[in-house]
Amino acid sequence: AKISHELRTPLHGVLSFTSLLKQSLTSDQAIKTKSDQVGYVDNIAACADGNLRIVNDILDLAKMQHHKLELEIADFDLRTCIESALATVAAMPKAAKLHLGYLLPHDLTLKGDGNRLRQILLNLLSNAVKFTKEGSVRLTCRVMNTEDAMQVQFLVADTGVGISPQDCKHLMQAFSQVTSSISRQPGGTGLGLLICRHLLNAMDSELEFSSVPDKGSKFFFTLRSQGTVHLPPPEAKGKSALIIDSGLGETEILRGHCESLAMKVVSVRSVEVAQLLLTSRHEGTLRQPKYKFDVVLCASTLLNGIDTDLHELNINAGLPWVLVGNVSDAMVGTTNVSHVTSSLLQTNLKDMLLTLFKQSGTDDRALTDKADPSPEKSCDVKSSNAHLDNAPQFAEMTVLSVDDVDMNQIIVQAFVARLGAHVDVAANGNEAINAARNKRYDLILMDVEMPVM
Repeated sequence: AKISHELRTPLHGVLSFTSLLKQSLTSDQAIKTKSDQVGYVDNIAACADGNLRIVNDILDLAKMQHHKLELEIADFDLRTCIESALATVAAMPKAAKLHLGYLLPHDLTLKGDGNRLRQILLNLLSNAVKFTKEGSVRLTCRVMNTEDAMQVQFLVADTGVGISPQDCKHLMQAFSQVTSSISRQPGGTGLGLLICRHLLNAMDSELEFSSVPDKGSKFFFTLRSQGTVHLPPPEAKGKSALIIDSGLGETEILRGHCESLAMKVVSVRSVEVAQLLLTSRHEGTLRQPKYKFDVVLCASTLLNGIDTDLHELNINAGLPWVLVGNVSDAMVGTTNVSHVTSSLLQTNLKDMLLTLFKQSGTDDRALTDKADPSPEKSCDVKSSNAHLDNAPQFAEMTVLSVDDVDMNQIIVQAFVARLGAHVDVAANGNEAINAARNKRYDLILMDVEMPVM
């Protein structure tokens, strides 16, 4: 029943969004609904991709159980492999509420099956995100050289719900999850960890874990491989960075990314302290700065909305600044200011820094952007008011749609709204109860299995 449900839900999404897309294409308001059509196409792709992953998991498990799995051995870039998995995980709705990141001390080329390693990391990271309500999910890599090979340890740590000792025995069973009740936790087939274990066994490794209920979990493994450590780019080596971020986790990620480029790092937790460092001078002279920095990396949240004069922060004094996160309109076009959407991908930050260091000495560096996936979705009760003239009998109806699957929420909301009804959406049982207490609904549509109930 579980695997049937997981297979049918994405297929239902594909068919439903196809129907909505067809209706929007034949509508007289084709121009008005263009953005809706793009959204439907994106959701069709997401549903199909989700179903493809499940089918691939089942086929992979079948191969492994019949000893038909073959690894493809080739050179691959480890950072590219990691960031590809992280970019996919970052697109999960729940990831937007978490601090997601990774640490890798060096750029490496390894010999092995990069696609299978990405699959392992994707399974571990997505599991961590699904079962972490707040806090962080982090991948940490440690590199150790031996006489005949290179050892890389991978550790995925989260601050999620954790696993009780009695549930640990079921963790690696096919089609099983540690919680399987009507108040169900995030969905899934229960194949991910089992596939990781099989793949790692094929790589002469073993998946290990430790967990504390309500504190979080750690999954880790070590790979032995022939490989090459790449030297940091000469443009960045020895450069000095000042990091301004109030979050210790984000500061550690940014520091790790900079140190992987052989940069020197000083970190502070406020703009005011950074200002003191940037304006300090040696005694007896007003010309020689006491601290020399080549770039400032600053969390954009520390600057957005404050009244500090940009000149006081030395932003316009020739020292390049890189803002990490979403920037305010006031900062757009500011000389010497660049921008990366988040600290998630070191590659984006590295490209930005190398560009700035190559440009050092030029005076015209207006805000430039380097984006990476950081989708934001809300799980709060939401409302939609879409009325159609062809169904006036539904115009006065109010409907509450309750479902913990984002795709199902969008589908029900779109179909009911097309009938002219007013639709509210709740993501779990508790939200549904609160909504029903505060408002009288003509109809409540609820999934059979509902979390937080």
